Amino acid sequence: MSDNTVKCSRCRNQHKESERVLAPCKWLKGASTMVCPRCRCTSYYIVEPAPAA
Repeated sequence: MSDNTVKCSRCRNQHKESERVLAPCKWLKGASTMVCPRCRCTSYYIVEPAPAA
């Protein structure tokens, strides 16, 4: 897993992708998914550093 900085879509918590925790999947029994450590949201986006001017 890469160690990109990501931001949660729900609570806007900024954390590393490796800090996401494993949680049981709601829709597929026996499967698991990576979630936000603060709010347990599954959607996020990658935060890229601003380009140097």
